[in-house]
Amino acid sequence: MTAADPTPVRQLFASADIDATTLLASETAEGLPVYGVRIEIAHAAGLWRRLRARHDDTGLRPFLSRYSPTEWAQWRVDAPHDPGRLATALARSPSEVIDELNGTDGAP
Repeated sequence: MTAADPTPVRQLFASADIDATTLLASETAEGLPVYGVRIEIAHAAGLWRRLRARHDDTGLRPFLSRYSPTEWAQWRVDAPHDPGRLATALARSPSEVIDELNGTDGAP
């Protein structure tokens, strides 16, 4: 699977009832594909859960971000190598990220 052929990602999204018509794709300098889709914040946690439930079948790890796939791919090239950074990003709960994006940080 490459950024040039997002068909498997589109199929995954369709199987999880996610509209992939706005699928964005990019590729890191190492050739790794990065995909994204713009969604409403209110739907983010549900989307993350549906995709995360498919991890054992796909090997893909969904994460929530305000950055586009192109920005992620560029960041990876420009950033100093820190293998713990991705693990930290993947370990965050969707509600924590949504709170951060909303600027509430869990406050009622």
